[in-house]
Amino acid sequence: MHLKIQNWVQPSQGQIQKLHIDEIELAINETGANLSLENMDSCYFVISGYGTLKVDEYLYSLSPQSSVYIPAGNDHWFNNSGNVGLRLVRYYTKA
Repeated sequence: MHLKIQNWVQPSQGQIQKLHIDEIELAINETGANLSLENMDSCYFVISGYGTLKVDEYLYSLSPQSSVYIPAGNDHWFNNSGNVGLRLVRYYTKA
C-alpha cells in the first residue's frame, strides 16, 4: 500500500486552534487504510485523479473538484480507480 499523508495545518495558539488540513496521496490501483477520525467530522476535496469512496456499505465515485463530508465515527476507505495518483485534501476539526 502506498498511502501518503502530509499535514499542512496544525492547531496553534492562533484562531485556527481546532482546524487540521492534510494532503493525502493514493497510488494507482491502491486502497487506503481506514481513514476514520474518532469524534471528528471530515471533509475531503479531490485535487486530481479518480477513485471510489466506501462509507459503511455504500460506494461513491470521486473525480477532480468533487468533495464529500463525512460525519465523525463513520468508517471510510478510498480506492484509486484511475491511471494516475489520487490526491485529496482532508479538512477536519477536533472537538
